[in-house]
Amino acid sequence: MASRPKHWRHALGLYLAHMATWTPYRYLTGVYVGPGVWLYLLDIPVKLAGIFGLTVLFARAFDGGGLSYLRLTRRGASRAAAVGVIGAAASWVVEEVLVPSAFSGWPGLSLVGLDWAWVAYAAYVLGVVGLSEEAMDRGYIYLELKRDLAGRRGAVIAAVVSAALFSVSHLPIDVFVHGLSPLEAAWHLYTVFGFGLLMCLYLEATDNLWGPVAMHSSWDLLVDTVLVGRASQAGWVEALIASTVGLAAGAVPAALTARVSHPSSNLNK
Repeated sequence: MASRPKHWRHALGLYLAHMATWTPYRYLTGVYVGPGVWLYLLDIPVKLAGIFGLTVLFARAFDGGGLSYLRLTRRGASRAAAVGVIGAAASWVVEEVLVPSAFSGWPGLSLVGLDWAWVAYAAYVLGVVGLSEEAMDRGYIYLELKRDLAGRRGAVIAAVVSAALFSVSHLPIDVFVHGLSPLEAAWHLYTVFGFGLLMCLYLEATDNLWGPVAMHSSWDLLVDTVLVGRASQAGWVEALIASTVGLAAGAVPAALTARVSHPSSNLNK
């Protein structure tokens, strides 16, 4: 007799445990810390323990798996990370430079001040954000949902659900730290949802969590290191087109990698 699906319960359990602890933490940091270098420094140990550590704990306790269960392995790590970096660069160039240039002319590019605040931010995004969030959202939640489903359709459903959960998990920082309006928060939910789908593609294409980790970390670093000055304020239509086309451009390296590495996989059917 086939066993009843159970992995989705593990995925939901991790997500609920994360939100139950992360939401009050974000409220407190929003009230007493606010955005900036001190938030980065505080988040480094908290994210490593509260997101990455919690994910590994769930994998071991409920599935008897370790890092390899999350597809966080050394084999193929360098290649996967290289694909992720290339994807982040392609997506950033298209979304932040090429598409806006079609609307309002070539933007001016400059670096932020490479001071200690930037060093703290770089350490935060390169060492913590990509690793912790990808381990939970793709390495565990997405893969757990996929284990209860079958075929290409199952993978798509798992990707959509996990991306939606990933998107909603950003609401606490949007509301409590950055104080976004409902419209701004809705826009951020859309962009993060699309990014979550893209990260699922990178995981499948590279068969290694280091692919989406590198993509995620590199994207965050690029966005907040290179300033893009535009002649006019971007409208919603321009922003929607830029974000959507940028995500599509970011998918190209992953799709090419999947075609070369897994010619008979569901990704190429």
